[in-house]
Amino acid sequence: MSEVWSNTEFPYMCVKDERRTPAFREAIRSTVRPGDVVIDVGAGTGILSFFAASAGAAKVYAVEIDPVSAAALRRSVALNPAVGDRIHVVEGDAATVDLPRRGSSSPRSSRPGSSMSSRFRY
Repeated sequence: MSEVWSNTEFPYMCVKDERRTPAFREAIRSTVRPGDVVIDVGAGTGILSFFAASAGAAKVYAVEIDPVSAAALRRSVALNPAVGDRIHVVEGDAATVDLPRRGSSSPRSSRPGSSMSSRFRY
């Protein structure tokens, strides 16, 4: 892995932002349609991935380069079984990670987690 700046506290500070987080949720709800495939680049906590899955995305690829954040996200997905089959945590650099092409079921570099629900658990 190339040298990357990472601070695992920053994504959690973003989630606590009481103006932006609800605005992102509403934007995702108005954009994502049932059956869509979504890529969340720099997924961090995965909150945007959870929003996309809740909005009806068929698959969400949560790409996160930081191994600590990716591991925490896999745990969050596992704690939320209602959408775990739709959120796939992919640990790696978004510029080089191997995501599936049309007709393929999952990324080769994916570490599948388990799920999520309308009430997110962290």
